[in-house]
Amino acid sequence: MRSIPFLPVLALLGAVALSAQAQTTTDPAQRRAQVRAEAAAAVAAGQTPRGETPFGDVRAPVSTRARDAVQRETRIAVAHGDIVQGEGSGDRSQPAVSVKSRVEVAAETREAMRLGLIPRGELYVVPTERQLELVRLAGERAVAQSGAVASR
Repeated sequence: MRSIPFLPVLALLGAVALSAQAQTTTDPAQRRAQVRAEAAAAVAAGQTPRGETPFGDVRAPVSTRARDAVQRETRIAVAHGDIVQGEGSGDRSQPAVSVKSRVEVAAETREAMRLGLIPRGELYVVPTERQLELVRLAGERAVAQSGAVASR
């Protein structure tokens, strides 16, 4: 008996749903055609951009200087090192000059590898004073031995 009061409410909801469905008599094909026509009209009127939308000013830039003047300035800047050529960083510091011989560097590198001071991956090694002294001494020994060999 409790279901009887809800029956008129269900009937009313069904009638509203049917009337709403009856108002949309256009089928999906007609609706798609209408949307396409509206989109084409908006593009034709210039309301919708076609393709990529440009950013900023659409006009081409206008140069205020002659082409040969710009090229001359570019050549001068390249000659002075103001413009980086290739893979340079633009740093115009003096080139590093080595103060150690190849023999000394190789011996120090071998000693550092033996002591485990050459970092690998994310390993961060901080050498002790004693380890640094051992590396330096290895380089000095190598130089002394190479001098002895060279004097023979």
